[in-house]
Amino acid sequence: MAKYFQKKLTGFSMIEALLAGSLLALVIFTVASVLIFGQESSRIAGDSQRASALAEEGLEAARNMSEASFGSLSAGPHGLVVSGGKWQFSGTEDYTEIFTRSLAVSDLDSYTNAVTSTVNWSASAQRSGAISLTSRFTNWRRAGFSNWASTTVEAGYATTTNIYRGQRVLVDGNYAYVGLVSGTNNFIIFDISNPAVPVPVGRTTVTANINDMVISGNYVYIASSGNSNELVAVTVTNKTAPVVVAGAGYNAAGNGNGLAVDVVGNRLYLGRSFSATAGQGEFYIFNISNPAVVGAPLNTVAGFNLTAAVNDIEVSSNGFAYLATAVSTAELTILNVSNSASPFQAGVRNITGKVIGSAVTIFDSNADGIEDVAILALTTTGVIWPINVSTPSSPTLILASGYIVPGVGSVRIYDLELFNANKYLALATARSTAEVVILNITTLTMPTVLSTVNFSGTSLVTAYSLAYASGVDRLLVSTLRVTTLNYILQIIKPN
Repeated sequence: MAKYFQKKLTGFSMIEALLAGSLLALVIFTVASVLIFGQESSRIAGDSQRASALAEEGLEAARNMSEASFGSLSAGPHGLVVSGGKWQFSGTEDYTEIFTRSLAVSDLDSYTNAVTSTVNWSASAQRSGAISLTSRFTNWRRAGFSNWASTTVEAGYATTTNIYRGQRVLVDGNYAYVGLVSGTNNFIIFDISNPAVPVPVGRTTVTANINDMVISGNYVYIASSGNSNELVAVTVTNKTAPVVVAGAGYNAAGNGNGLAVDVVGNRLYLGRSFSATAGQGEFYIFNISNPAVVGAPLNTVAGFNLTAAVNDIEVSSNGFAYLATAVSTAELTILNVSNSASPFQAGVRNITGKVIGSAVTIFDSNADGIEDVAILALTTTGVIWPINVSTPSSPTLILASGYIVPGVGSVRIYDLELFNANKYLALATARSTAEVVILNITTLTMPTVLSTVNFSGTSLVTAYSLAYASGVDRLLVSTLRVTTLNYILQIIKPN
């Protein structure tokens, strides 16, 4: 009788169990991964939608501000806050949970601003997210240019507290900054939302003469006469309480005064009075990426030596610095500053005679985005010089003898201010019967006088600086006007 034996294969049972368990774990892992990935994808998509909504909200806030007061859209990076039921700029960015929003405002012309609303956030541990939306806003309520051929002195601010002259004026949206040559509280902020009644809202003291100023974001950088602070920075985030920022200034070697300052992007350019001492140059470049800590100049602590004072600076978008200097053979000096560490002289324009460049302005005449015209003013001639700088290495005179400004005579032209899409040019002069002259320069070969402004008062009246406020269509003038009071700011309107 045959016998059959059954052998138990226990090893195979264990393998089968392991395979089954692994398969089950794989299924569970796959299902869990799908669920988790789906949730993560949904979260990322949701964050992206919320970021888009915040960016759109930023543009809507800018639109509301523009319609309420176009001048409130001041250039620079801004955060947003609701105050009194209205949107306002506050700081350089604002925060909503994981999102950081910043509005970058840039001036396209006197009546148009571009606003980019950018929102950043951490999408995951490995990557970040960013969304940017851009729009343009136009001052459609502007008064227009109907009659700058006829002007009126609309208002002035007089003081017995500050007996020193208004040396420099800047416009920042609904505010104006006025710098005096000396004295306590010589940096003053005015609310000019109603230009007929300029109201001082904030003050601070710069311990030296304020010779020039420029705005960058929430900072005003000042070229001063201080031997220990030729460059001074004032934060104006709070317009009622401006503060001098100690770490944002600079003490250049020697006793040369800071005379001129300009900012393009994250570079600041400082011009000084002449020093014959080696290692004490007249032109410096600084990195202001961190505006609270300027640090040493990029082009060495010795600066760039021009052998004479730099009285004014305008830096172009394509990396050239146009300097009005006291060099008698190079009143207009052009430096290539595309490499901040190694600027070099690109070209010069000599004006016949031993004269001194007092002011310079530059603009784009053919809408290609590159400044190709410079206008130079001199100290004692009453003449402006339009110059073709399309080739910076070879600047050429547009008018061989310049333009002799009628009614000004041989006095200093202190400042130049372009407005109306660079068609009009205002001059601040030392002529007591023509302190401000407004020219039509649409045809550079044939400028014409639109109007002349004579501030009433004694023969001591002088206009030192000009700034055009596009939001209210006004010219602001810093002055020395001695009557019974000292008028440091005056406002001109078209009729």
